[in-house]
Amino acid sequence: MDLLRKAASFFKNRNKGKSEGEATTNILKQFLKSQIGIPLLFIIPVVLLFLVALFSVTLSELGYDLEIMHLVDSSSERVGINLNYDFEEYYRLSDEATESSGNPSADFRGTDIGTVSSFNQHIIDSVNAAGFGTRQGVVAAGMALVGDYIKYTGYRVKYDQETRQASSTEGIYDENYLALDCSGFSFWALYNGGFSVPSDLRSVYTADIYKWSNNRGYTSETTGGQSGDFLVTRGEGHIVLIVGTYDSGYWCLEEVYWGTGAKLTKRDYDDLSGYVRIDMTDYYNDSGNVRER
Repeated sequence: MDLLRKAASFFKNRNKGKSEGEATTNILKQFLKSQIGIPLLFIIPVVLLFLVALFSVTLSELGYDLEIMHLVDSSSERVGINLNYDFEEYYRLSDEATESSGNPSADFRGTDIGTVSSFNQHIIDSVNAAGFGTRQGVVAAGMALVGDYIKYTGYRVKYDQETRQASSTEGIYDENYLALDCSGFSFWALYNGGFSVPSDLRSVYTADIYKWSNNRGYTSETTGGQSGDFLVTRGEGHIVLIVGTYDSGYWCLEEVYWGTGAKLTKRDYDDLSGYVRIDMTDYYNDSGNVRER
């Protein structure tokens, strides 16, 4: 501080009798030529960079991700996230794709995503952008695994009942094998969207899912559904995730059957005989059902 006072006194004495503008210009020139001026030019940027880094670390410790922070536009540019789904385009890609052999590492090799770990991060980013622990988070998880898997690889996720991935796992847990059946996929989307698999659900077989939803009072008529609801048969059969609507029906994600795999489908309201809708509103609105990350 004493050095700064001396410097200020020196500059003031050197500029007596000059106008304010001339004095300011001369002081800046003299400062830059002085012994302390040049070092400060290097010190100030370093101090500013240090403060920015400290601020970033502090935010990270508080749980904020500076790269995402739910800024959909910037994260979308970075990892290809688009929550304004073009269902017609995904539907076309689904029809053109073929079922994967079940090896995601091989499927991603040479693609824009490149690796299973990068795709897992894409799933996480998609859910975060939509809202972890929300109805749209479940949709985002499902669209990433089915729609974006097809978009990046040209393959549909394999269907298998015998050696399928467990529903309550983060992303793709085995880099060399991935397969799900219809109920496994539906509850995988629920879990990765931010919700616990219901503790009172006996199993993820469709007959038990129907009984669970009926006991809870979730079953409803098939019309009037929202994205994030499910359609399920009353007995052993099938379950699909609703991800959108069109004039006469629903856009759905489903693991169809052996040899077909997971795809986006269209289901008209008039073609839902044997199904009931699981209205998930109460389940999603109960904060106790949101799982820990």
